[in-house]
Amino acid sequence: MKIATVPLATVWDMRHQIMYPAEPFDFVKVENDTEGEHYGIYDGDQVISVISLFFDGSRMQFRKFCTHIAYQGQGHGSQLLKYIFELAELRKVDLVWCNARVNASALYERFGMYKTDKVSYMAGFDFVIMEKPLPS
Repeated sequence: MKIATVPLATVWDMRHQIMYPAEPFDFVKVENDTEGEHYGIYDGDQVISVISLFFDGSRMQFRKFCTHIAYQGQGHGSQLLKYIFELAELRKVDLVWCNARVNASALYERFGMYKTDKVSYMAGFDFVIMEKPLPS
């Protein structure tokens, strides 16, 4: 297994397949996807987990994080999150944040993120903004 950048077309395929299979394909595209950095875990040639990073000054947002169903619950997603938090520290990011599905918030809490009071509902899911300040 290795972590590396992932082509955007592969990221879109994963998002559609895993996160929103009932939605049209273009639903999984984020407006500024071409400006983001997209990372994934590879098992040989197969991408099994993806995450997209967006930087705004000293803040980093991660979006559309998902792991192939056959690989869920095996620690691969945690490995990818650990990697992006280390990357954020290397890049001197002050704050990492995401719009987390409420039912997945416990995973992010294990990485030191906390829930804010900002909640929303989209595409059948409840979301909460979660944040983690990083030492300067």
